[in-house]
Amino acid sequence: MALGHPQPLRLGLEASLLWLSRQCWITPGGLNLFPATTYSLKRPPAKPVPVEWFGLCLAGYILILVSYYASLQHTRLQTLLGERGLRLGEALGLLSGWGFFAFWVGLWVSPQTRFHLATPLTPLNALASLPLLTPATWLDIGGVRELGLKVSETHRPVRVVRTGVYASVRHPQYLGGLLGHLGASILLGARDSLLLTPLVVAEVLLLCWWGEGELAREFGAEYRDYQAETPMLLPRI
Repeated sequence: MALGHPQPLRLGLEASLLWLSRQCWITPGGLNLFPATTYSLKRPPAKPVPVEWFGLCLAGYILILVSYYASLQHTRLQTLLGERGLRLGEALGLLSGWGFFAFWVGLWVSPQTRFHLATPLTPLNALASLPLLTPATWLDIGGVRELGLKVSETHRPVRVVRTGVYASVRHPQYLGGLLGHLGASILLGARDSLLLTPLVVAEVLLLCWWGEGELAREFGAEYRDYQAETPMLLPRI
């Protein structure tokens, strides 16, 4: 029996074959039907975290030590350049001090892998950082109050300070910086910054030793007595 209207039937068959061909791919493993509708339970790979800003801050945090060390050499600069040497040391102290702080903060806030102790109802990051950030703030503010802002910025003390927080440790601002580093890294969930804590401790100890060498040359027995009576970073309990 002959079929009526063969043209619409042929067109419908061709349209169906065209649609099917678009949904199929021939792969080395054979014919893959409907690849666009296949699903996988595997988690998609994590996007790489950019490290440019973190790497720049880390490099700056290390390289700034050159100018920081130079700013501590008050007597040598004065011997070489006279009054100009003292002004140069103050300028280097101002530059290296604020630069050191800026690069340090950059380690906390730069894009990096983050960890979270928090849930939507319990901000554990903030709670865990509070016991560190509170004494850090107290030590840093207390140190600036005792030394004065100019001395804190230029690294050029005019006398041996034994009062306030300096009665407990010789370098309260460095101790505050260490506690602040730990507290800020935990607060912001900055994993890479937290992993750098051994480097931060080593750098702070280096700055303490450099500074104390110069202070002993400038103030002699008075500062050596202070060293014997007061711990460097960890207060006596």
